[in-house]
Amino acid sequence: MNQASITYRKLQAPLGNGECFIEPPISESLSYIHANQQRFAAFADIEIGGVSFTALRQQARDELITVGQKYTQTYLDPTHTKMTETTSIVLTGHQPTLFHPGVWFKNFYLDHIAKHTQSLAINLIIDHDLIKSTSIKVPTQNPNAVGLKNIAYDVAATSNRIETTCIQDENLFRSFPQRVAEQLDVFVKDPILKSFWTLVQQARTDVVGHKFSQARHQLEHRLGMNSLDVPFSALCCGASFARLLLHLIKNADRFLRVYNAAVCEYRKVHRIRNLGQPVPELEILSDRIELPLWSWTSSTAQRQRLFCRVSAEQLILSDLPTSFELRLDLAASSSQCVEQLQAWQQTDIQFRPRALLTTIFSRLFLGDLFIHGIGGSKYDQVTDQIISEFFGQQPPLFSIATATLGLPVSLPDDSSAGIAAATIDMRHLQFAPDKYLRKLERLGITLDSQQASLLIEKEQLLNDSRSITDKKTWHQSIQKINQDIRNTLPDAAIRLESQRQQLEITQKNRTLLQSREFPFLLFPQKTLAALLETGLKTP
Repeated sequence: MNQASITYRKLQAPLGNGECFIEPPISESLSYIHANQQRFAAFADIEIGGVSFTALRQQARDELITVGQKYTQTYLDPTHTKMTETTSIVLTGHQPTLFHPGVWFKNFYLDHIAKHTQSLAINLIIDHDLIKSTSIKVPTQNPNAVGLKNIAYDVAATSNRIETTCIQDENLFRSFPQRVAEQLDVFVKDPILKSFWTLVQQARTDVVGHKFSQARHQLEHRLGMNSLDVPFSALCCGASFARLLLHLIKNADRFLRVYNAAVCEYRKVHRIRNLGQPVPELEILSDRIELPLWSWTSSTAQRQRLFCRVSAEQLILSDLPTSFELRLDLAASSSQCVEQLQAWQQTDIQFRPRALLTTIFSRLFLGDLFIHGIGGSKYDQVTDQIISEFFGQQPPLFSIATATLGLPVSLPDDSSAGIAAATIDMRHLQFAPDKYLRKLERLGITLDSQQASLLIEKEQLLNDSRSITDKKTWHQSIQKINQDIRNTLPDAAIRLESQRQQLEITQKNRTLLQSREFPFLLFPQKTLAALLETGLKTP
């Protein structure tokens, strides 16, 4: 990379309640799909895992649709999703958690784009990630302020992999909506919490993340949305993902160099010093090259980094503590190697892509257009650079969609101006109390004779030539008269401090209640529907 190909772009969620960020407008989505299809054509002759890019892409899409129909029909009727050989596929995806409405907004944008372009809408359930928390934050009314209370739906499991984690505490899980309602009823009436949790508990799966995603998908279906849901973990066991994995293993050294260069360039352009952002670089440990994947077995509670080593006759896969070593014969055909990689995943060893490889696979092989949120659109600048350098072709375009929605509550007045004014008054009282007296005059408060006299004396001192010829004496005089003025205002400092503290509490309450981070299940359906209806009325 001789010159920076990653450019700084400031992306942030909308600040105003009910505002959306959409790029491109729905009316331009078809042109994005056509542009991407032209870009995919340029990849056609690239060989990946023993087959052409085009053949692998078709295989991956076939697997995607098959898995999506098979999975979705376990709880919904997917016959409404019509597909032909020329049908485009529009994708989005997220971890199956209790996310905020801005994340869910992507699914509604997905539905609108699919209908506008006559494409198939597919939501990828990113269930190969980790559970970050088993609780949500709910606003609670304290005597003098609004607070946040963590309410758990379950206890943490030994393994925190989404795709394998089942309910740990049935009583805690069952009582979750009641415990949330006890805190929320003060603020929000009729949230979708109860209906959503009923669907969660009725879901015919033991995996908590899948319960959440199935309940969400059923709510979307009731709102007239058409899509398939696909657990990404299921795709990881397919032949198409195994072929991409084989390609990376055989080109591990070059991929590592491209990957790390893109990550470092992103950090440089965005002035990021944290070596964990946007992702850590891949490492070479002795003769082992790190791959952008996680591995785990039934004997390893936590996922581990995956490494490969190339010998004269074999490709050797192992995790970091070397709890396993898997060998692929270099003399075997690509198809045989792919079958072996799949066979291992049918036993005890699993391979799962990290964030950047997840989007590389999704954007290149699964769909014609991928919809990101703000976070994904930022780190996929790195993905774009990796695709460009590793495959030698332009990466496909992607869309961005998010929204900001606060709870439908009456907010306290904005106290920011009052806090600033009180802070200035307190500073004036300490260092220039005459200015504070002048403000009282402007507010129509009559000063007593002593205060009026001290003001005149202070003004004379400020014009005194001693401020130049005898600074020490002049400064002492200023200090004394300032103290004399403050003595005429014995309670002012305490009163101002108390006033500012009250304003700060009010402003903190306002900020907390208008947060966009509250889970969607705390909102009434009509509030969510209003956002989605107005936000998607774009040209």
